[in-house]
Amino acid sequence: MFIDHKLLSEDALNGLIKDYLTRCDFDSSDFQDQNTQVERVVNALNRKEMVITWSELHQSFNIQDKQSFDENAYESDESIDY
Repeated sequence: MFIDHKLLSEDALNGLIKDYLTRCDFDSSDFQDQNTQVERVVNALNRKEMVITWSELHQSFNIQDKQSFDENAYESDESIDY
């Protein structure tokens, strides 16, 4: 399922992004770099280059580039309007 990032509060969105960055082996010890990375992900979401997805099966979210999401869309019959 596609999650519109604009429907999330700023705190919720930042939390999702920081969790995503942690899973991507981002070194969270440098907060200046982390804030820069969060801004980059937010900008990519705003440009619709990245999307937030929710998996009912795995009860988890993911942030991925739109192209990867389109290629993996076979998991759901839901259409997404960009």
